[in-house]
Amino acid sequence: MRTIFAVMAALGLAIIANSLLTHPELVTANKDEHPRKSDSPKHQCTLGCSHRNEPRSATTDGPLKSAGLLWEKHRDNPADAPASMPLAGPGPAPDDYQQDSRQKITLEDGSQLLIDIEQRHIHPDGTIAINGIVAGSPQGRIHMQWNQQNGFFLGQIDYPNLPVAYEITRAADGSHLITRRAITELVCAEINPATGAVTYGLPPVTDAEAEGVAADPASAEAASLVPALNSYPAAAACIYLDFDGEQVTGTPWGNNITAAATGYSASKITDIWNRVATDFEPFDLNVTTEESVYLNTPSAKRIRCIITPSNEWYGSNTAGGVAKYNSFVWSGDTPCWVFSDNLANGTKYIAEACSHETGHTFGLSHDGKSGTAYYAGHGSGAVGWAPIMGSGYFKNVTQWSKGEYSSATNTQDDLSIISSTTNGFGYREDDHDNQAAGATPVPADSSNQVAHSGTIERKGDTDVFSLESAAGTLTLAINPASNFSNLDIQADLYDAGGDLVTSANPDTQLNASINVSVSAGTYFLHIRATGYGSANTGFTDYASLGSYTITGEVAAPAAPS
Repeated sequence: MRTIFAVMAALGLAIIANSLLTHPELVTANKDEHPRKSDSPKHQCTLGCSHRNEPRSATTDGPLKSAGLLWEKHRDNPADAPASMPLAGPGPAPDDYQQDSRQKITLEDGSQLLIDIEQRHIHPDGTIAINGIVAGSPQGRIHMQWNQQNGFFLGQIDYPNLPVAYEITRAADGSHLITRRAITELVCAEINPATGAVTYGLPPVTDAEAEGVAADPASAEAASLVPALNSYPAAAACIYLDFDGEQVTGTPWGNNITAAATGYSASKITDIWNRVATDFEPFDLNVTTEESVYLNTPSAKRIRCIITPSNEWYGSNTAGGVAKYNSFVWSGDTPCWVFSDNLANGTKYIAEACSHETGHTFGLSHDGKSGTAYYAGHGSGAVGWAPIMGSGYFKNVTQWSKGEYSSATNTQDDLSIISSTTNGFGYREDDHDNQAAGATPVPADSSNQVAHSGTIERKGDTDVFSLESAAGTLTLAINPASNFSNLDIQADLYDAGGDLVTSANPDTQLNASINVSVSAGTYFLHIRATGYGSANTGFTDYASLGSYTITGEVAAPAAPS
């Protein structure tokens, strides 16, 4: 990361020199001979800050420490300029920012930003959003939005293909602060440490990479209406998977974007939805394909994920998807994106991109490994593993992570961040007791068959079930509820006295099965999560979470003589 900062500092200095020669009017220095350096008083931002879930990674700490493109230019040594600067006066007010007007933002040191407003849009929830150009060389793009009802404010400035960006935040006392940041702190992107070049979005899946992977059977089916699917309808927060096209305006992505529909079949959409829903099973969160559900959810508890072949507007045919950090809690309607044509229209690839980009909107950063920003994982077969916030296209088990593998570039606790009070939802209620005294009965039917289901919502959760069996063979199959589970199952069978009868945890499979001879009596089945191998060869039980089913047969009572 120090290398990145050094590259960015050199790049910033070169840009600064050029900008001062060609546009000296853009930065107005104080009349003092030596402009004072602000110590950037402590500023507690309200909603909208990109850094509300810091620390973002093990190698990034606080604002970007490099030369910048705004107030930094007129310093004796721009690289030593403070990373933050208070705004002078009351700060930006939405009534002032009308379409086709020119506005200016004055900083505490007297320097100014000249802004040409290109678009002003009012969202249905009352959010006022503007997009504009920050004059200068290079030109910047600015997006700001306000919601007077909930006090939301957001301000971001970026420079296409440059690693430097800015964030404007508003404190509870109404003061504003502008902070220099790496573009990777605001949007899904990667900075080349050698050149400072920016690559936007999750990597695509090339045709060559997709070769040899079994084709989706649903890909050959005709397009159909989007089926109404909901993973947890009782939840107060939601992820909306938007397959049927959209017109997007008044967001940081730009003005009047047309996103085409995927044209997928109902079965293909269901498969993608099922995979994404599996990644979010532990949480009090509904993954839906119904726009009405999304629109009836409070704007600070929802995110729209648009799956579309349309990527021309983004200027990149090499991005699998893109998202704005922490946008789940923004007002308005800022979506994240998954570009299906750049993912070979593969069900698995699209689902992985949906979960990855949505993860950014919750405040998650990339999971890399030394030498790569997107770790593609390790292992193979049923227990091949990759982090969702890395690149999980080609591994069976993809999970949330906290960087337990060697040389991880990110030690964020994904589960804690997703379920944080910042995002406004937590985990689902525990569905089964973890003690024999509160065990869930599993009665047998007339054919001695048993069936039940459950969810391991948190690390350390155990679900306990009770079964009655005659003397004979007891057989049970405990399987992940889907074919793309994040859960590796450990099953333990105890007798009524609390003694362990048998355990099941196949070494290279996620399911568990029991086939054991028992005496007549009551038995207790304990279901919990486990891992496979180590964090470097498989995965721990950190994010081994999700739903499962129980099926089987208890021994039949002896027929009367």
